[in-house]
Amino acid sequence: MTNKNDASEKNQLPTISLPEDLWDLEEKHKRIAAKLADQMTLDSINQVHSTDEFVKEAVKNAREKNSRPLINKGWKLVTILLLGGTKVTISTPYLRVNWKKATGRKHRKRGKNGSGMYPVLEALGIKDRVTPATRSEISLHTVQAASYKEAIDMLKRHGFSVNVSTLERIAVSTFQEDTILRDAALSAAMDIPISPDTPLAGKRVRILVDGGRVRTGAFKKRGQIFSTSPTTP
Repeated sequence: MTNKNDASEKNQLPTISLPEDLWDLEEKHKRIAAKLADQMTLDSINQVHSTDEFVKEAVKNAREKNSRPLINKGWKLVTILLLGGTKVTISTPYLRVNWKKATGRKHRKRGKNGSGMYPVLEALGIKDRVTPATRSEISLHTVQAASYKEAIDMLKRHGFSVNVSTLERIAVSTFQEDTILRDAALSAAMDIPISPDTPLAGKRVRILVDGGRVRTGAFKKRGQIFSTSPTTP
């Protein structure tokens, strides 16, 4: 026997009869699921900010890691981009260099990336105003695409709305951070003693790395788009 409520719910479901209908329905459900996931992520971020112990520990760690004295400028509003493409504004602690107590050369002008930091966000891996998973997704499409424009178009299909400057900032920042991690890993590997029982012990080993392909541009006359061709670096 069919429940009346079940029958009513089935009648409210959208009618699909074509592949295009199912495509649109899937895309709609994907967007709804992404927004719901973003809301759950935001709730977790807000919960962390309401935990006094975590906030104090994050501020303490930030002061210890910074070579210059930091001054607490209170809580500021920051807009961040979540994995589902939602931009949310949250209030988070903000620290800035205390130039009055800093030693050495004084840099009072605000730098390109600012002169402060958000300790709680950085403790969660939120840098350049994007969450860790969002950064990973943006970086992946940036690497796969042949240009920033193509990367932006690819990200738009996944619900991300970013401009060239934002994409470039995240890409450069990720590259710099990855380079630091790579150098640290290589430095640590060089300190590991080599066992004399390994197959390569006492042998000279040459390692080749595929550099892939890169597009280089050749500028034409003024007003014309420059041509590109893939070359091997």
